[in-house]
Parts: sequence; C-alpha cells; structure tokens
Amino acid sequence: MGGGRLRLTRYKRTSLSAAATAGLLAAGLLTATPAAAAIEPPQPNIPSNLTIEPAPKNGTGGSDCGWVRRSIQGVVLSATLSTPEPAGGINAVLRLQDVTAPGSPWTEKTTDVPVANNSNAQFYLGQLEDGHTYNWTVQARVQDKLSDVATGCRFTVDTTSPQVVVTSTDFPSNGSPPRKGIGQTGVIHIAPAPGTEDIVCYRLSLGDIPVGTPCTATPDASGKYDLKLTPSDWGTYDLRVDAIDRAGNFSWTTSYRFYVPYGTVDPWTVCDTVNGHKLCGPMLDRYQELKQADANYPAPAGDVVATRDGAGRYVALADGSQLVWSIRYGVHPVATAATALWAGGDAWFGYPTEDPRRLDARGYTQQFERATVSWTPETGAHTTFGGIGSAWGVSLLGYPTGEESDMGDGRGRKQTFEKGVIVWSPQTDARPLIGEIGRVWLRNPFAYGYPRNQEAVLGDGVGRRQEFENVMIYWSPRTGAHEVHGGIWTRWWQLGNETGFLGYPVSDESSLGRSRYNEFERGTIYWTADGGAHEMHGGIRARWIQIGGPEAVGFPVTDEMPTSDGRGRYQVFDHGSIFWTPQTGAVELYGGINAAWASQGWNSGRLGYPTVGEYPVPGGRRGDFEGGYILWVQATGRTEIHYY
Repeated sequence: MGGGRLRLTRYKRTSLSAAATAGLLAAGLLTATPAAAAIEPPQPNIPSNLTIEPAPKNGTGGSDCGWVRRSIQGVVLSATLSTPEPAGGINAVLRLQDVTAPGSPWTEKTTDVPVANNSNAQFYLGQLEDGHTYNWTVQARVQDKLSDVATGCRFTVDTTSPQVVVTSTDFPSNGSPPRKGIGQTGVIHIAPAPGTEDIVCYRLSLGDIPVGTPCTATPDASGKYDLKLTPSDWGTYDLRVDAIDRAGNFSWTTSYRFYVPYGTVDPWTVCDTVNGHKLCGPMLDRYQELKQADANYPAPAGDVVATRDGAGRYVALADGSQLVWSIRYGVHPVATAATALWAGGDAWFGYPTEDPRRLDARGYTQQFERATVSWTPETGAHTTFGGIGSAWGVSLLGYPTGEESDMGDGRGRKQTFEKGVIVWSPQTDARPLIGEIGRVWLRNPFAYGYPRNQEAVLGDGVGRRQEFENVMIYWSPRTGAHEVHGGIWTRWWQLGNETGFLGYPVSDESSLGRSRYNEFERGTIYWTADGGAHEMHGGIRARWIQIGGPEAVGFPVTDEMPTSDGRGRYQVFDHGSIFWTPQTGAVELYGGINAAWASQGWNSGRLGYPTVGEYPVPGGRRGDFEGGYILWVQATGRTEIHYY
C-alpha cells in the first residue's frame, strides 16, 4: 500500500462493530490484566454557599436578594460542591429561569471541568438582560448521581448606570451671568436625568473625587438633592457629582464648572490688544501665562470667536494651534494636530479639560470631555473613548491609526492602532489583540467570536494564548498562531495541552471527509461526530497516512494504547486497527485476515504480531506474522492460518 496502494474493493471488507472492537480490546490485548470491579460513585451532597457576583443589593428579604450591578465579567453564580467520600471529580448542574417573561422555560448548564471535593464551581453567565429577574438552582453530579436541589435567591439585573443633571440659576454653567458672588449663598440643583429612577445617594466634591469616597448626600424620594453653596473666593469652580443606584452602579462623573465673580467686577471686561487682536478676561490671563513661560509662544492670528453652543470661546494662534475657553474647564491650548478634529467646538467629544501632555518621545495626548485625542506626526490625531479608550495603552499598542468604528455585525466596535487592534462587545468588554494572534483572529472574526480576555503568557514562559467566544488561539515562536476549539481542544487539554506530548498546534482546525482535525508539533487529533476526538502520533500515524488514511481503515475510534504484554502499541479505527512494535514497525489489519488473527488470540496467540500488511498473492491475499501467515482465499472467501 502507500505508493502502490491496493484496491480494497477486490474482496469483501469487514467493518468492526462495537462488539468486535470490545473483543479486540478484551480477548486479545487486555487478557493479562483482569478487569477492575466497577466502583460505585458516592452520592453527592446538596451544594452549599450559593453566591452571586457582583453581590446583590437592596433586596426585600426572604428569597429576594435584590439588584445586581453591571461588571466587566457579567454575572457569576457559584456553589461549593462536596461528597461524603473522595470522588474523581464533581460537576455542577445549573438551572436558570428568566421570570420576567411569563412562562419562560428553565435553561440548564453543566460545568465543563469537574472540581475537587469541597471546591467552588462557577458559572460565568456574561451580561444578562437588563431589568430582568432570575431564579436559579444548583445540583452536584458525580457520574450519573445527582444531589438534591439547592435553590439560590432571586436576583434582578440592573446594568444601566444612573445619569445626572446639574443646573443652577445662581451659578450657571452656560455662560449666563452669575446671580451670586463671593459670600453669597446660592443653590445648585442635582437630579436624575430622564429615564433614571433609582438613585440612592450622591458623592459631591469641589475637585476630584478620591476612590472609595463614601456617599456625601442623600436625595429625596424622587432622587433630587439641592446643594447650598457659599463661595469664599472668586474664580472658576468645578463641582464633581457621582450618583449611585440601588444595584451599586456608579454614574460617569458629572463635572459642573461655574464661575463666581468678585462682587460686581466681571474679569471679562479686562482686555488687552495682542498682535492686533483683543484678548479679554481668562483668555488674556492664560495667554500671558503661556507667553511668560515660553517667549516664542505663538501670537493670536485672529479675534476671539464664540462656539456654536455658546458655552465656550476660542482664538486661533499663528502656528495653527488654538486657545480654547469653556465655562466648565477654563482655558487650554489645543495643538495644531488636533484642531481639525475639534472643529471649532463642533466636535462630538466636547471641550478640552487639560493642556496637551507628552506621552513619550514620539507623541502627545489631550483629554476632552468625552474622549482623549492622541497624535504623532506619523499617525495624525485620533480619538479614543469608552471601553476601547480604557483598554488602550501606548506601550502595548502604539498610537491610534484610525477612529473607532462598527464591526459590521451590529454588535461590536473596533479601533486600529500601530501594533494591533482593540475590539469591544457588550458581553466581552474591550480587549486588545496584538501580533500573530490578532492577525489570525482578523481572518475570521465573526466565526471565532470576540476575545474574552487579554493575551496571556503560558506556563513555559514562551508561548501565548488568548481565549475567544468560540475558539482558543495559541502561539509560540516555533509554530506561529493557530486556533483550536470544540472537541479537539477538549481532548488536547486532557492530554496536557502545550505541555503534553503533542506540543503546540501547527495548523488551524481543518476538514478531512467527515472528520475535523488539528495538526500539532508531534501528532494530530481527529474528530468525528460518531467517534469523538482521538490523537494519533508516531509510527502508527505515519503508517495510517502511508496506506491512505481514512480510505484504508477509516478514522480513529480510540487513542493509541499499549498492548497487554507491554511490548507494542495499537490503535483502533472504523474498519480495522494498526499495531506497532519496535521490531515489526506499524502494520495494519482489517477484514477477514484481521478476524482470523483475532480468533487465534491476537498478539498473545501463536502468530504473535503482524510483520507485513496485507498484500496480493495468486488466488487471494496474505498477511505475515512473527509466527506464520494468514491466507485469504478469494474463491471461497475463507481464511487459512499457517504456522512456521
């Protein structure tokens, strides 16, 4: 076979049934090892310590835990599993019901990997439906035995962050003249934005709010709070407001910037002419400050212009940059590279909240109200914001090379950077993709799904791995990056993954007939719907390929295994088997010759191991063994055993 492969249709091929395969394993190969008595698995205990993460808040008591806030990993349900005596592993069976919709069915999930006795089993449910209420139960399972049902408390998901509106006629933020000055008490009104109904407290600060600051103001039943303020100095004030809802969700910090005059004197009436253009008030003060720090600071190139929303003003400078004032954030320069994006205040990302600052030797960044603008001479200026903006780091990814855009599936967002891409979805949050793993994912993003985590260094300190919704992608310097998933990944993981004898994957999953397979450094795993996933390696794999693979004996239905005498190795396939010893090499057996060899005791019989696979002889076919040969007679369809 191989280069001069025989046509197997010249005689009747006999496929091994399940019973025949069992006979092969028992009668010929496992006779030296008596079968162990079946061990009755222990009855698992009812699960304990049922918990929900994030922890629910503001429940009504009894079976109602309350509201669960949004988190990056979503809702995680866990329980402690145990048995009265040691067991090989315990699985958890979760049943979940969305009770918001009448008649909603229970859905069932089982943990993929069993846990040890007295260990926690966890279910990562992702982002459940906002505003929906869920019941849940857990059972422990050891093989076919189930524990009694443990019932978790009901919880309601609230993933919507509260929103806040801040207004004041005494200290307006929209450019209108203040009604109050130094030493005068005014009121700032804080209220939920339309659609927000569940604010339980506020954190207030004139300036940054330190992490961990407790609530400083309790609203009335409608969520409103009136802050009474008596300024002791004139100038620009910045009131920061955080709202916290019943589930513990935090709002984005609302910054309310307002101006307090010194009595009746308005600083905007103090003006001077610079390079033929009039600058007044805060704009004049900031320009003079910058000019004093840098004698070469560019002069005004035009008059001060009001922005379209009336909340700000700006002036163009001689080098193409601008000075921008807003009532919330005062005066900040906007660099030449960013002025086109800012578009005279028409940009969606609002006013600058800080001066430009250098990120590294190449580029700069500047924070605006709703985004960060970063630039280098090579990449130009681009915004980052939201989840993608939070996940970006210049040392890992370099500078943005484009704006955030839709993935095209109606679900996710992406943004490209010099060294990779960041992708985001509501279920997985924002994750960076770099190097070869990122390039492999970009070839088939919708099939692979969104990344669940960042690229991680493996235990050997060399390889990398990143988990996606539907696949795992592994990389090493020797093999490059390749995806593994489903039954093949599960079997590879059971065999030790990259630290096992197969090593790293060297191909993506591919198809061969009715099978799927992945090549690894030292072998292959094949999967079929009826046979499952099985590895092949070494001489048996080489012989299987040489004789035609699935066309000769089908796909593997077992992994490679040792023979009962410890001398050889063998593997069973759909229509035969391949045996290997150091002395004989790998030899295939099937059909009538295989059946005759089995009848005399397989390798334990007088014939010993096969030495040559079937080959044609006058009147039939022959297979050679250590202690003789078997002849199949075409005219009669019968076999003859000949001993030496």
